[in-house]
Amino acid sequence: TTLLKASSSPDPPPYPVRVAVMGGGNFGLALASVVARKGVPVQLLVRSESAANYLNTNHTHPRYMSDIKLPTAIRATTDPDTALSDATYIIHAVPCQYSR
Repeated sequence: TTLLKASSSPDPPPYPVRVAVMGGGNFGLALASVVARKGVPVQLLVRSESAANYLNTNHTHPRYMSDIKLPTAIRATTDPDTALSDATYIIHAVPCQYSR
């Protein structure tokens, strides 16, 4: 069997790390915030174009966690190709009943 282990190397990876978070609800926003506060660019995949535009302009979500200012390293989009194409890691933060 193959075990996945975290790298013990103190050196950064030789490529730029990018993270995509699927889901713009409370859980997705929280995970995206944690990653972005570490200086990693995050693409947040959301369903609504208006929510994506609001997030990108105001750095808050119009409905969820609206009192929290999100890091500018988070960029929202509704396009899966944009969010996922160059992602090093993908975080699935969509409730299973809405996943297909």
